[in-house]
Amino acid sequence: MTHAATPAEDSTALRRAVIDTARAMNAAGINVNKAGNVSVRCTRGRHEGLLITPTGLGYDRLQPTDLAFIRLADGAARGDRAPSSEWRFHLDICRRRPELAAIVHTHSPFATAFAVGMVLLATTTLLPPFLQGLMDYPVFDTGLLLAPRGVGTALAMIVCGRLGDRVDPRATILLGLALTALSLHAMTGFDTTVDRWAIVWTGTVQGLGIGFVFPPLTAVTFASLAARHRNEGTALFSLVRNIGSSLGISIVVSALSRNTRIEHAALAASTQASELPMRLALESGAWRIDVPEGLAAIDAEIVRQAATIAYLQDFRLMAWVCVATMPLVLLLRAPGRSGAVPAVR
Repeated sequence: MTHAATPAEDSTALRRAVIDTARAMNAAGINVNKAGNVSVRCTRGRHEGLLITPTGLGYDRLQPTDLAFIRLADGAARGDRAPSSEWRFHLDICRRRPELAAIVHTHSPFATAFAVGMVLLATTTLLPPFLQGLMDYPVFDTGLLLAPRGVGTALAMIVCGRLGDRVDPRATILLGLALTALSLHAMTGFDTTVDRWAIVWTGTVQGLGIGFVFPPLTAVTFASLAARHRNEGTALFSLVRNIGSSLGISIVVSALSRNTRIEHAALAASTQASELPMRLALESGAWRIDVPEGLAAIDAEIVRQAATIAYLQDFRLMAWVCVATMPLVLLLRAPGRSGAVPAVR
C-alpha cells in the first residue's frame, strides 16, 4: 500500500532545489536548455499544489521567483511567469499519484534515438515483402534491388566521418531525416508495375538518409558521457534504438494488415459485374464468375490491389513520422566545435 507524500511548504530553498535539479539535468546531458521540466509537490497557505519551471526561460537564467505555483484543486496558476506548456500532465500525475513528491521530465538523446530507430529501421521491413509478395520478384533479385540502400548508407557514413566536427551534427541528422522522408514520399507513387530504377534510386536515397542519421546521433549521445560510463551507455543506446525499431516494425505491420482488410472490403463492395471494366473482363474471358476458380481469381486480384494500397499508406505514414521527428533533433545538445564537452562525472 502506498502512502501519500507529505508536501513541503513553498519556500525560497525549495524553489532553489527545483532550479538546481533542472540545471543538473542539462549538466548530465539528458536535457537541453529549457526542453524538459521539473515540478515538486508543495503547499502555499491552505492550498496544495506544485511548483513548476516556467515556459520560455533557460535554466541558466532561472530565479526562485520565476517558478509558477499551480493549485492541485482547480489548476489555477500563480506567479510572475507562465508555467511550462506541459504543466497539465504534471498536474494530472500529481493528482493520480499522491505518493509522488516530485516529477522530472527530460528530453534525452536516448529518447530521440528511440524515435529515430522507430522511423528509419521500420522502413526497411516493408519493401522486401512488397517486391516478393506483390511483384513476384525472386529472393535473389529482391536482394540486388535493395543492395543500393546499403551502398548509400556506407557512402553517407564515410561523408559523416570526413565532416567530423566541422558541421553541426544536428544539421546532418535533419538532412538524413529529410532524405528518408523524400524517398518514402516518392514510394507512395509505387504500384505493382513500378520499374526497377525507381526502386533503386529511392532505396539509395533512403540509405543515404540512414547513414546521415546514426553516426552524428551516436556522437551527440556520447558527447557528454564520461569514458568510464561508455560501456553501459553503449548498451543502453543500442537497447533503446532496438526497442524503438521493434515498436516501429510492429506498428507498420499491424497497419499494413488492418488497412489491407479495410481496402479489401471497400474494393469488394464496389466490384460489380455490371461495371464497364468488369464487364469487359468477363466478355473477353479473362475472368469468370460462373465457376469457383474464377471467383477465387477475382478475389486474389482484389487482395493484391488492397495490399498495394495498404503498402502505400504505410509509406505515407512513415514519411510523416520522419517529418514529425525532426523537431526532436533541435532538442539535442551539439558537441563543441573542438569536440571537448564537459563530461558527466
